[in-house]
Amino acid sequence: MPTNNFLTCPSGCDDPLTLPAIPVEQDCTKITIGKSQISDLVLLPSGATGPTDWTDSGDWATVIDNANANNTKAKHLVVIGAVAEPEKVIVPMPKFKEKTVNRSYTVTGRTMNLTNEMYEFLRVLQCGDVSGLTFWYGNELHLFGGQDGILLKSIDVILPLSDAADAFEEATITLVYEADGDPERTDTVF
Repeated sequence: MPTNNFLTCPSGCDDPLTLPAIPVEQDCTKITIGKSQISDLVLLPSGATGPTDWTDSGDWATVIDNANANNTKAKHLVVIGAVAEPEKVIVPMPKFKEKTVNRSYTVTGRTMNLTNEMYEFLRVLQCGDVSGLTFWYGNELHLFGGQDGILLKSIDVILPLSDAADAFEEATITLVYEADGDPERTDTVF
């Protein structure tokens, strides 16, 4: 079970937690507030080369190729999605303290793009093989996942068909990963 180590925390009991600087003016109405809805998923298969600089949109242009069918390029999916609040593993510590040692994150993305090609792609994801598969997710302002992406614990797709007269075909992709904390982020590249 892969654990993504995104945090740099003090390693010893005598090492203090150093809090970084934060904005001095926090009640300014001129800060940029972005929508949190996940809109982008990037899946990098085993054998494909990831970005040299994950903060550079030009670099991503060479990494992503949705027309590629030989596992040498990443796939970019446009979705309506979310990251749920993580499930935490909390360990009791001496003197009535607790420590969160792991978090399990669930990312979901819904798409109504069910062309024949997309449908077949989603059916392949239903195999659930996450060997060497890494991913990034993004919203209106940010891309999350760091330079090396996020290692998956599991992936699944459901393709429900409703009996409602006004329902449309759609698919929901569910990605689960474990980490010590939230991944790095950068400004969106999409």
